[in-house]
Amino acid sequence: CLKMFGYDKEDELIGKFPLDISPKYQSDGVSSKEKLRKIFEEVETKGSNFTEWTHKKKDGTIFETSVLTSKFSIFGRNYYQAVIRD
Repeated sequence: CLKMFGYDKEDELIGKFPLDISPKYQSDGVSSKEKLRKIFEEVETKGSNFTEWTHKKKDGTIFETSVLTSKFSIFGRNYYQAVIRD
């Protein structure tokens, strides 16, 4: 993950929100913020979402990925997991 996003240390990447590592607009012209909102709506209703997503490395380089986002519960608490493939 560090190599994919161009970071040297875990603490530079941990805690970043998806919009922090994405360009303002996705490759389909939709704003990243709007597309992310729709993804989370689908995850809430269907439990998961698979999409193509444009990410941004630490140095600003843009690259395409596939992202599977899933929701699951442990002891009554909801969690979200995103698997990113470049």
